[in-house]
This record gives sequence, C-alpha cells and structure tokens, in this order.
Amino acid sequence: MRDGGELYGQRLLEAGVPATVTRYDGMIHSFMHLGALVPQANQALDEIIHALRTVFARIDNEGTKV
Repeated sequence: MRDGGELYGQRLLEAGVPATVTRYDGMIHSFMHLGALVPQANQALDEIIHALRTVFARIDNEGTKV
C-alpha cells in the first residue's frame, strides 16, 4: 500500500499537480488516529491541516466560495 501511495504521489507531481509525499517509517496504517500514543500522528495531522488550509485559502483568494 505504501509503495502504491508514493507512486501515486510521484505521478501527481510529474503531471504538475501540487502534492506532498511524506513517509512515516515504522508507522502502521491509520496511525494518525493514535495521536495520544504516537507523536508522528500529530505531525501527520498538522501536515494535512496545513495543506488543506493552504489550498482552501488559494481557492478563496481566487474569488471562489469554499
């Protein structure tokens, strides 16, 4: 699953689609739900939140309602 996700991210980038590919070594699938136990979970969520806020701000600044 990880390799497929990384390949997908790479293909998005090659196609000119803004994307971020981050590997969290040693983490299990859905580790982001373990914020109280796994520090990397909060780091991953922060990365996701930042990316979404950036995209939504860009859309909003272009005059499109979000």
